[in-house]
Amino acid sequence: SRRALPGGAERVTAALSETDLTAACADANVIVHLAAVIRGRSSSDFTRANIEGTRAVARAARALGARLIHTSSLGVTGPSSLDNPPDESRPPQPANLYGESKRRSELEVRAVDGLDWTILRPTLVYGPHDRLFFPVFNLASRGLFPMYRPSAAYNLVHVEDVARAFEA
Repeated sequence: SRRALPGGAERVTAALSETDLTAACADANVIVHLAAVIRGRSSSDFTRANIEGTRAVARAARALGARLIHTSSLGVTGPSSLDNPPDESRPPQPANLYGESKRRSELEVRAVDGLDWTILRPTLVYGPHDRLFFPVFNLASRGLFPMYRPSAAYNLVHVEDVARAFEA
């Protein structure tokens, strides 16, 4: 994003390689990994950023002695219902290439010996400048709320709540 940053934040650009990320994050003691490809045509579209990129970030964090907070997705758990919500004991059941790539990204994080890490799986995130949910909220403001799969359980979380979870 080229939007203005909040006070105290600095924009740093680096290639998704361990060497470049280590140099770019040299002063960091916590790294929040948010980058991901969410749409693609084939598994290779997801592999570079979601799996190989996560591997590079995790290794850079370990090299720096920084804590890594890795953003995964509820897409790892697969479809759920109100009667059977996902929890930590449920084995991953990704339903698409994105969910599978995020499952594999979690394995990359766990495989880095000596890394201090946390993996968060936010659900559907909405907030200002959101393009995914804007049409839904626009319709809802006019009294219409589309139900794509009435039997499915949809959980939404506001971006500020996700940010507080990262901060905690």
